[in-house]
Amino acid sequence: MTLAQDPRSCHYPGSGLCFPEKEKGVVIILVLFVSVALLILAVPSFYKLSAYNDLGEKSHRSLAAMNLAEAGVERAIWELNFGDISTWSESSTLRTLTVSSIRPHASGFTGSFQVEVTNPDASNPIIESVGRIEHRVGSYVERKIRVVLVEQQLPFFDFGVFGNEWVSIASNLDIQGDVGTNGTQAGAVTVAANSTINGDVSCGPEGDPDLALNIDESAVITGVQEAASEPKEFAYVEAPEGLPYMGSASVSGDVMTISGDGEYTDLLIGSNSQLIISGDVKLHVLGSFLMGSNTDLIIQEGGSLTLYLTGSVDMASNCSINNLGQDPTKLKFYGTDSLTGTIRFDSNQAFYGALYMPQADLVVASNIDFFGSIYGKTVQLNANVYVSYFAGQTDFSDYRFVVKSWQQLLN
Repeated sequence: MTLAQDPRSCHYPGSGLCFPEKEKGVVIILVLFVSVALLILAVPSFYKLSAYNDLGEKSHRSLAAMNLAEAGVERAIWELNFGDISTWSESSTLRTLTVSSIRPHASGFTGSFQVEVTNPDASNPIIESVGRIEHRVGSYVERKIRVVLVEQQLPFFDFGVFGNEWVSIASNLDIQGDVGTNGTQAGAVTVAANSTINGDVSCGPEGDPDLALNIDESAVITGVQEAASEPKEFAYVEAPEGLPYMGSASVSGDVMTISGDGEYTDLLIGSNSQLIISGDVKLHVLGSFLMGSNTDLIIQEGGSLTLYLTGSVDMASNCSINNLGQDPTKLKFYGTDSLTGTIRFDSNQAFYGALYMPQADLVVASNIDFFGSIYGKTVQLNANVYVSYFAGQTDFSDYRFVVKSWQQLLN
């Protein structure tokens, strides 16, 4: 026999969970004990979560402080290479700059950096930069970087003609200077009939000169024919920052004079026009550099032109580049890494200067006397080209500071 439960004695009528009225208080006490026990067990976990959250937040701010320290280093390197670090405070042997209220990219924090440059006029300046982010009120996260720089010649013109992949020299050419390539494949350097090279000819390291150097039997090589001991490093070309933006400039059937530095979207010298460079000028052309038919680019005596090319180059066959001082160190054509493809270089006038376009295929047109140095991804010299390597190459290059060592310091 089953005795029916009295609904009035059930704690939860109709649920199947029935307790005598006198046990209701016991259940409540039991629930409280269990809740307190669970809370006691959970407190350490909450503490750990809080600690992990604080650690994560500190790590996030530490990364932001590191970004600020790196920003200070980059600012110092830029000032040494392109700016005027003498405007910073302190003395000639120690320059200091502090930048406050700066927000690292995507961090959401605001901090500061202080950067010091020791011996900025020496060949190995030392940079120490501290990035600082507030962690709590009156508490900061700091990261410090120490960088040693070294002075590097950019580019280092030690060849008359150098192609990173290959060099092709047509017949009846006369080259005064060394010719080289990093290529090691068959015909990496080709010298056609009746050409003369008064200098050495080299292929890349570990190449076989008998295979890589394809020299016609009627050609004359006065120096050695060999494989280089190490590959030639092509320096990265970066246009200087901070040049005044000048928009696009063009001249057609007229004369235009440029006497100051500038960054141009396009620089177009139309047919029957002259562009005169007066003074020491640095130009950066982002887009198209064009020289039409019967045009003249003239560098006045006592002046110089360093031209950084990023977009495209188009030169008509009857244009001329006239360096009146006939000093090859006063005219430099630099191609940045984005200047690619085939560039045909023409000039009716004898050219005194340097071509350095490490990602471009250079074609030097026929009937030109070239005094200076030619560097390209590949180099093709057409018939009746005369190349004379300029002996004063130590004055030919720009000097830049590059990183020798980079060290994060403990605070």
